[in-house]
Amino acid sequence: MMRIRMPKALIFIICLIICVTVSCEINSTGQEESSREVEFPDMIFRDADYLLGMAGNNPIKIHAETIEIFNDVKKALLYDATFRQDDNVGIEIISGSAEFIQIDLETNDAMLEGSVAIYNHKDQLHILADSLQWHHEDRLLSSKAQDVVILNYDGRYTIEGLGFSGKFDQATYEFLSVVEGEISDNDT
Repeated sequence: MMRIRMPKALIFIICLIICVTVSCEINSTGQEESSREVEFPDMIFRDADYLLGMAGNNPIKIHAETIEIFNDVKKALLYDATFRQDDNVGIEIISGSAEFIQIDLETNDAMLEGSVAIYNHKDQLHILADSLQWHHEDRLLSSKAQDVVILNYDGRYTIEGLGFSGKFDQATYEFLSVVEGEISDNDT
């Protein structure tokens, strides 16, 4: 049996040629597929915190499993997020969670989606929805007209409605229409 010894450099060159040949694909139409652009985030953070707010105000502190920042389109995408806002002396006034939050980096407006749960500690109010919008300048939380939102006040009063809007600074909560309402007194 005869063995042929090949130099290591030759083996490396052959492997490199095979890898390059296998990884290249010829486009049969002769056109590049640049019309389908994939946008990549400028920054990605894991297990990180994000402050939503303006200087001088009490910011909303958001903790997310993943945060993606897109500077070109001025967006931040937060996945598996929990959040809270404290008053001036550090007492928690708002807390909640959402599977996904998209934040406009210029206005601080946000879209919350996926099992959205918000608790207003000051008003003892739970807000549950699949999707909500936060309008930062107006401090307005709202839903689309066709989206169901559930409010539970003090663990005793529950209202389910469509077209929710809530002004946190005025403690005003409204629906375009009520789907179901229940008022019960658990003290009896």
